[in-house]
Amino acid sequence: GVGTPVQVFSGSVECCVFDVREGKVVVGGASGSIKIIDANTEWVSEQYLNAHRTLVSAVACHPIDFNCFASGSSDTAIKYWDVRQTQPLQTVRGALAPVTALGISPDGRCVVAG
Repeated sequence: GVGTPVQVFSGSVECCVFDVREGKVVVGGASGSIKIIDANTEWVSEQYLNAHRTLVSAVACHPIDFNCFASGSSDTAIKYWDVRQTQPLQTVRGALAPVTALGISPDGRCVVAG
């Protein structure tokens, strides 16, 4: 069945992805923040406040490296993160439109955004 809802942000959740291998949920919020929740304990294990200047509209987990994920935003930035770091490993700016979808190739070498 469905468990008790967990409040992640004071504002709205804009996107999320569940990583079944690690039992974690990566959640992007309207505040521009990203939180990673342990699905077993329902505790926030990592958080990146002000990860983007505007709402986080897409997140994707790396298919091989469980520590890495990508995020996209209506600020047109795409960021690549490692949970062992406090800042993004890489930021790509200048998409022609807000990022609303992200995917990472099966070999983990390519991030696709739209």
